[in-house]
Amino acid sequence: MLVWNDATSNPWLLSRWNKEEIWRKTHINALELLAIVAAVGKEFLQNREVVFFCDNTSAMSAAVHGYARSPDLAALSNTLYLALAALKCTPFFEWVPSLANCADIPSPPRGVAEEVFCAEGLMSTCYNQ
Repeated sequence: MLVWNDATSNPWLLSRWNKEEIWRKTHINALELLAIVAAVGKEFLQNREVVFFCDNTSAMSAAVHGYARSPDLAALSNTLYLALAALKCTPFFEWVPSLANCADIPSPPRGVAEEVFCAEGLMSTCYNQ
């Protein structure tokens, strides 16, 4: 069985991450899109309509359009649509404000309420600053 994150099945995507010309100060846009691609690898999405929420406008644009000018985002968005087609999954992409994104909860605390939440031990994945 071929899977998107296997270097032998998908060398054109994974090999790009090792090339010096695409290294940037941050890979946040690509990592945000990679999170969507990783979610699509699940078989329970087969033959379903799925809503994906994203708080990163670059990743969102690449997901909606299936292409991006950036080579790493372009490769990921192409991989996304190949995976969606293989699963016969119909995607709907919605933007969500960062502060309303529950996936960002494990991020470092950004305010007093988040610091209190983490300090009380309610979430073990919070980072101490």
